Amino acid sequence: MKNVKKNALLTATLMILSIMGLKAQQPDFSGTWVRNDKACQLDTSNTTHIALSINSIPVKIVIKYAGNTFTITRISVHGNGDSVSYAENLKPGGTKSKTVIKPNFNKNAALQWSADHHLLLINSDYTDDHGNPVQKATETWSFLSDGMQLQIKTVLTFDGQEHILIEVFDKE
Repeated sequence: MKNVKKNALLTATLMILSIMGLKAQQPDFSGTWVRNDKACQLDTSNTTHIALSINSIPVKIVIKYAGNTFTITRISVHGNGDSVSYAENLKPGGTKSKTVIKPNFNKNAALQWSADHHLLLINSDYTDDHGNPVQKATETWSFLSDGMQLQIKTVLTFDGQEHILIEVFDKE
């Protein structure tokens, strides 16, 4: 009887530790990611007067994760060739962080892990300098295949319409 109790306790302990270990393992998105133009998809079916273009997607994303903070730098190139970038510091847990992207365009974003810790979710509200809403975005980050491709599915809402962007980046 004593051995049965001991085995049951040992089994329960091992199960708890393995569950904790599985939950703690989450993807490491750190690194430099370069846009894969062929794999990106833009939903332009709902667009009325504003067309989404490949320029809506950054050409490069640099991600650093240290001390429970994600630093995400997005580098874009406008149609005229000008390169612009902005960096945001986000902490998992849903706390909003404000980033000024450009004059009169601010991003308030909250980052959290999915329940299974395999997806990274970023919910953002964009406002002008007076706090008036401009657009909203929900990003779902995941890895494709062997972890060498990052996919960001973005649902972007502006002018009362939703637009879906599938952004794909290759690890540099």
